[in-house]
Amino acid sequence: MFRQQELSTEEAAVLLCVSRAYLDALLEKGEIPYRKIDAYRTVILEDILAFKERNKNARRKTLDELAQLSQDEGMGY
Repeated sequence: MFRQQELSTEEAAVLLCVSRAYLDALLEKGEIPYRKIDAYRTVILEDILAFKERNKNARRKTLDELAQLSQDEGMGY
């Protein structure tokens, strides 16, 4: 059976280029699933990569909307 690769919260934070405290907040809000082993949390690599992709797409959509608003207002962008 294939086992998914698990990461520590520190490894996941590095992969996302965020602080571990910020990642912990995302986990607590349910943005990224995790499991707890004793006092430690682990996350699945695929879940981190999926979150990263969703976040990238949301940023891109927001930037596209801002660019369109700027063009509509004749701001030269």
